Amino acid sequence: MRLRDRWIHWKLLINPHLYVGEGYMDGAITFEDGTLCDFLELVGHNVSSLNRQHGGPVSHLLTAAARRRQQHNFLGRAGSNIARHYDLNGTLHDLFLDRDR
Repeated sequence: MRLRDRWIHWKLLINPHLYVGEGYMDGAITFEDGTLCDFLELVGHNVSSLNRQHGGPVSHLLTAAARRRQQHNFLGRAGSNIARHYDLNGTLHDLFLDRDR
């Protein structure tokens, strides 16, 4: 496997599930000895051992931290979230609710 883009190393560290496929399709990842199928077979054999490591892969830790940050409901954001979800006009509700709502 050859990494042909200077950023692909970081992308793979952050989110390998996404960037292996994108990197292969973009030509940033190529295979010199073996094929994509060989690579996927190797990954399949090693995934279970990676998941048993303490703390999990770096990408999982980064993803979890980013998700917590993104989903944190700051007071200012809470007001806009409430408005976006509950301050809807009746037209939307009329499409799927009866008169009693």
